[in-house]
Amino acid sequence: MNPAGATEIYIAACRCAMLLSARSGAEAEQVQADLCRLLPYLRQSLSCAVCGNLLKNPIGPKTSVCQHFICKRYGTHPIPEQTNCLK
Repeated sequence: MNPAGATEIYIAACRCAMLLSARSGAEAEQVQADLCRLLPYLRQSLSCAVCGNLLKNPIGPKTSVCQHFICKRYGTHPIPEQTNCLK
């Protein structure tokens, strides 16, 4: 996922977290469900395509179509087949 997508997911998750404290009952349950739905996407969007850990010094894609990011230390490592756009 691209950084803009990660930012949008982060903002939506923060919005849910802030709304959660202001809601009660069924509204709070819905906001909590939305937050739980967003968190895995946020984690995935901030993960390295090579190691799967949170990105450290990310390297961006070489093409505008690609949305894979890898940690800088993997810049010279073989890239998994599904991320061949980074080669």
